[in-house]
Amino acid sequence: MIKHGYPILKEIVMEASDLARVEAIVDRVTIDPNNLERECSEQAAMFEEAGELSSSAKTELSAAEMTCDVTKARVELDIRKNPSNYDLGKVTEGSVKAALILNVDVQHAEQVVADATSTYLRIRTLIGALDQRRSMVSGLVSLYVHNYYVSGEFESGSDKRRVLTEDERIDLTRRIVESRSN
Repeated sequence: MIKHGYPILKEIVMEASDLARVEAIVDRVTIDPNNLERECSEQAAMFEEAGELSSSAKTELSAAEMTCDVTKARVELDIRKNPSNYDLGKVTEGSVKAALILNVDVQHAEQVVADATSTYLRIRTLIGALDQRRSMVSGLVSLYVHNYYVSGEFESGSDKRRVLTEDERIDLTRRIVESRSN
């Protein structure tokens, strides 16, 4: 459709499938401490997928901003060429600016930019959450490894676990490596 000699801005929004991908990642941000192997194996893929979505959202934001700028420029030129179409008696910078702000096509273009900005910032926030998640998974793995090296046997007459000595840890590590190589 053409209005005032220029095309109306087409919608520039992420596809529904991409928005569903964002929501799927958001749903997986929570860590299951009882399944660290899965959490570790999925972390990089989640981060990479969020990065792809961020790149797409940034591209769409840039396209929306460019389209908005073009829409504003075309409307402003039309206002100056045909001021009577915009109920302007005298063409001044103030009246042109006011007519530009009140133009429905410009308002729509600015709303598309606002929506694209919101989507992009949401995905950037998700990437920040995934980075935090990476740190938390790493910390949980460290805690798991630490608990692995704590002896599970109780000393006689004691309710306390004992921590392996350095020599016992080295010996245990050597035995584990040897058993995996056989």
